[in-house]
Amino acid sequence: MFSLHGKTCVVTGAGKGIGRGICLAYAAQGANVVGGARSDDDLASLAGEITAAGGKIAVQRTDVTDPRQLEKLGALALERFGRIDAWVNNAGGFVPNAEAQTDMIEVKEETIEETFR
Repeated sequence: MFSLHGKTCVVTGAGKGIGRGICLAYAAQGANVVGGARSDDDLASLAGEITAAGGKIAVQRTDVTDPRQLEKLGALALERFGRIDAWVNNAGGFVPNAEAQTDMIEVKEETIEETFR
């Protein structure tokens, strides 16, 4: 495997499942990890596990539907580790505003292709 020593990786949805696994994998490769999730208990457990293994982690309760909380998560990464090298938007969420949402049926194929290029 390769080394991420000195790199800083931010992960949303870090408390459980795939997000937690991504954090553990980054830490195992030497990265500084910054995790955001809605559950303080899940974040504390993650931080304990990474710290016990000798890794570096900062965690913050984060609701990805609130842009200010995402900005604070990024600010935490910069404050603690001085840089952001990777950001994984693993958490799901939606804005409960009908005007901000579009049904997939209305999305043009060209838009989808452009998004995933």
